[in-house]
Amino acid sequence: MLEALLILAAVFAVIGIGFDLFPKSPKRITKYIAYLCALVFNISTSVVGAVLIHHQVLQVPLGSSFGVGQSVLRLNSLSGIFLLLTGVLGTVISGGYIRWIGDPSRKVRKANATGYLVLLISVALIFCAGDAFSFMFAWELLTLAFYILTSSNPSVGNKAGWITAGFGKISGAALLLGFLALGSVSQSLNFTHWVGFGSSGLSAWGYILILIGFGVKVGILPFNVWLPRSYPAAEGPSRAAMAGLASTVGFYGIIKFLLLLGRPPEIAAIAMLILGGLTAIVGISFAAVESNLARIVSYSSVENAGIIFVALGVAMTGSYLGNSSLMSLGLLGGLLQIVTHAFSKSILFLSSSFLSAGEGVENIDELKLAGTRNTAAKTTFALSSLALAGLPPTIGFVSEWFVLESLMQEFRVASLVIRLSMIAAGALVSLTAGLAALAFIRIIGFVALRRVSIELEPNATYATTKIFGNITLLAGGSLLLILAALAPIMVRVFSGAIQSVNSSISFLSSLSSPLVLQPEYQGFSILSPSWLMIELPIGLIFTLGLTAVLSQGSFLKIRRVSPWRSASSGVDGPNSYSAFGYANPIRHVLRGVLGTRMTTMRTTTKSRDSEGEHDQIIVQTFVSDPIAVYIYRPGQQLFLSLVKFVKRFQSGKVDTYISYMLALVIAVLLLIVL
Repeated sequence: MLEALLILAAVFAVIGIGFDLFPKSPKRITKYIAYLCALVFNISTSVVGAVLIHHQVLQVPLGSSFGVGQSVLRLNSLSGIFLLLTGVLGTVISGGYIRWIGDPSRKVRKANATGYLVLLISVALIFCAGDAFSFMFAWELLTLAFYILTSSNPSVGNKAGWITAGFGKISGAALLLGFLALGSVSQSLNFTHWVGFGSSGLSAWGYILILIGFGVKVGILPFNVWLPRSYPAAEGPSRAAMAGLASTVGFYGIIKFLLLLGRPPEIAAIAMLILGGLTAIVGISFAAVESNLARIVSYSSVENAGIIFVALGVAMTGSYLGNSSLMSLGLLGGLLQIVTHAFSKSILFLSSSFLSAGEGVENIDELKLAGTRNTAAKTTFALSSLALAGLPPTIGFVSEWFVLESLMQEFRVASLVIRLSMIAAGALVSLTAGLAALAFIRIIGFVALRRVSIELEPNATYATTKIFGNITLLAGGSLLLILAALAPIMVRVFSGAIQSVNSSISFLSSLSSPLVLQPEYQGFSILSPSWLMIELPIGLIFTLGLTAVLSQGSFLKIRRVSPWRSASSGVDGPNSYSAFGYANPIRHVLRGVLGTRMTTMRTTTKSRDSEGEHDQIIVQTFVSDPIAVYIYRPGQQLFLSLVKFVKRFQSGKVDTYISYMLALVIAVLLLIVL
């Protein structure tokens, strides 16, 4: 049955690609069929994942191809967790796509559905790959899908597509070198022959290269610069597929090879903790001051990748020390944060796509004037923002709780270097959580709670797709609350699935009862995320009620003041509180992280009430990514200088090029002889 479902999913994906690229049919109709095929694909993979979670293993031999030995698809319970996650998520995203193309104001772009379907195929293949060749084939297919999705919008050019493809090739090269290192040690490209080969020598280098490859894909420092440039270049639902759905493959790869290769090098655990913490704080700092909504969500993806990296770094520390309890706690926090990131990011990108009546309008301050009245999109936008901020009663609160708890176990570690790394990572993640609350409260206030009355002209097709899309959005948003309520059940499912891969790992000590969570180490704390999700709202209601009574009702009175800009410049439109001005304090407090700089200009303008002129001083504030400024920009200038130098030797004459080749051959021969 599972093989039949996989074949069904593949057939529908191919049919969808055919309809998307078929040139003679009406565009919008063929796109509906393509995304309906994607819907069937996701439902099929969801069912396969749900069945596999119950400790079933499926192996599909693909035969010998290209001289690389036997290729095989091997699915286990870990594959099932991620297939179920991405299948459910893909179902929500496919529903969002159907509403997107039903909007008469949207342009239906060619090959976008193809890119989405190729992405779905590649993600599923990565989860199913049982050998290095099939894994690398799927990984390169994913890079192709990213390139298509970021290059299908002609209004933004092709630069983002090339950047995405470039970092995809860097990721693929690191994985290829890591696989070759492990393959040379084990004398096999089959993953089942790599068990326990990660501790020392060439295998350790392979382990580190694999982590680098996955780190590039999810946007860990210093490879974070491509996400804020690539995600905004794609269309709304495509961003959700890239950020929420496809990014899970990087985290899946880390967990898979952690369980497969065994004890990691010490430097790998330390690097994951430190780089994860730094990535989280850099990502949320830029998200807190950015005004473009798509870039805000992109930087938030960087932040969440850092938090997940830290949690998996704790699991890697436990594996290195042989401490199964610490490893279990890190894995649990990482898995829960992966679920939070995947659903919240996808739903946030989806809902934000339907909050603007004008294509390309994504500045928060401009959205006040160009936004649409869409209750479903606003509601899901607010819920996903709360989840990403780690606030109750969403799943984000539960996941960040376990990540922070895992970092608090540093006193159980004997190694001073690892202990200090966990302390540093804990401080960075705690600071990140506080900044995330500020960042997402800002966009909730300026995006989800704004008052607009613009609505598009309805038609029969759009009315149908709008209802379907709104139902999909609300279903996805409600999952953020449902998953929080069912977190204890999810922990039991994760525990059983992971135990079937590694019997020493168990998450059941995190349960004090079937429906109540507790700290992994019993007696470590009297607090429980389940009880806190009940106690915190009750405490808030009690505090607000007591304040209202003691203030004799004055607390509830609305105090109205004139709007202001908080000394921010460059904001057009009527006077109002601006998102740019709201973030000014963070720009100055974190100027060391953000590279904040100010420029002052004196201009002469004519007075409105007289014929005279007066001077006006304009202060503009800018931020810049230090990674891009100090690493990539000098590298880019060096590369362009090298290209300019090489061009001097391009005469266009064949005999000149032959002489170059002859000189190169002589140089190589001399090098060999010497």
